[in-house]
Amino acid sequence: MNYETFIKRVIESKDIFSVMVEIFDYISVAPNKSISGEYASFCEGESSILHEIRAITDILPIAMNADFNSWKNEWLEFLGKNKKNSKMISFQTLKNIDDLIPEILKKPCKLIINHGPLNEYELQDAFLYISPPNSFFDKYFKYNKIRVGRQTVLQNVSGLNTLFKQFFIIKKSSTNDYIPVVQFYSTKLFSGDEIRIGCCPFNNCRWFDEASNPFNDTFDIKYEDSHTAHNQKIIELIELFDLNKVDIVTFPELSLNQSSLRVIKDFLLRRELKNVKLICTGSLWFEQKNEAYILSKDGTILLSNRKKKPYQRYDKKRGKYISENIVSDPYINFLDISGVGRMSYNICLDYNSDDVEIICSSVMMSNLMIVAAFSNNMHLMEMRAVANASLRGTTTILTNACAAAESGQLISCIVKPVSQNRQLTAMEILSFRKEDRCCSKCEFCIKTGIISTKCLQY
Repeated sequence: MNYETFIKRVIESKDIFSVMVEIFDYISVAPNKSISGEYASFCEGESSILHEIRAITDILPIAMNADFNSWKNEWLEFLGKNKKNSKMISFQTLKNIDDLIPEILKKPCKLIINHGPLNEYELQDAFLYISPPNSFFDKYFKYNKIRVGRQTVLQNVSGLNTLFKQFFIIKKSSTNDYIPVVQFYSTKLFSGDEIRIGCCPFNNCRWFDEASNPFNDTFDIKYEDSHTAHNQKIIELIELFDLNKVDIVTFPELSLNQSSLRVIKDFLLRRELKNVKLICTGSLWFEQKNEAYILSKDGTILLSNRKKKPYQRYDKKRGKYISENIVSDPYINFLDISGVGRMSYNICLDYNSDDVEIICSSVMMSNLMIVAAFSNNMHLMEMRAVANASLRGTTTILTNACAAAESGQLISCIVKPVSQNRQLTAMEILSFRKEDRCCSKCEFCIKTGIISTKCLQY
């Protein structure tokens, strides 16, 4: 981008985050080493300019609440007077704003806060996000001198992001036409050195049928009529998890019927759980949507995410393949929680899909990936979980339905990262497979695993 185009785009930008995207685009042409070298020389020879740009950016939090356009015009005027140093001034501006992000984001107390995209992304070629909060394994990684996330090969994400701590910017070309959306849950949930995770395979018999559509090659999901008994079982399982001191509860794909979400929320409003903090409900199929939710212990919906990739199967009667009748949306939603990090929620085939899974694991740097499945083949998902743990330090929770699996196949799996000689490797702390015979307690089968830093080498 040349200087004149850059100035024009900054003038058209209506907020500071959109200005940051234009600055980022303007300076990202040069390699990181080139920028770092030029910046070092700039700092040695232009100390007065450094002080002046610091003074201008320091008033930005006040200007955002008063007159942002006046601040922008002052910055542009200063840039014009020092045109030969425009890229270094722009770079220094981003560095200064990086320090000011906590103050810029300071707002009246809200339960759920938008962490991106914060810019006018419809009009720009990139998205701006706040960086993930501290994750569960951060201290452990730091002690063992392991750097994860941004040092990995990100998909078309500019390496310039490594120079900033509080925000990162990704090109639209790296998201395959999807729009990642991040919400921050401001309530502190985890502060100890372990998190107990519960997986529920739910049932060894199907609780729904596939209803073929006669006019196209698709099928809908039709739940059984006994909604009350189905929902009561979900409630009893949540209570059982709470009794077993589980922090995060997970259910498989399609575990909710049309009334389940309302029933669960009503229950959580009435009943104060002692241990359960997050409920990953599995998904609900309705009106051509397959949607999963993460609920807080009081029933607040913290995250909802729709399935993107439909399930396909061969229909012998028709002699052709038919697909799950879902309409995808362009949004992939994430949840930030301090002490956990960035969470993503994939539904079955989405986790096997490179264009969705890579956005979650690599581009958006998820620390905890939840996967709800209804599948008779979990091998690829298990391999992905192992790869993400060893390459990116990601913890993955796979929860499959017992009714979908055959004897010997994987039902539930939890994979976490472990340090060995300053290298990451994967450890399965839960790997539950279906047996030939289900036990007498099949309907209330739960499996738990603990991600902990207690037993890990410090």
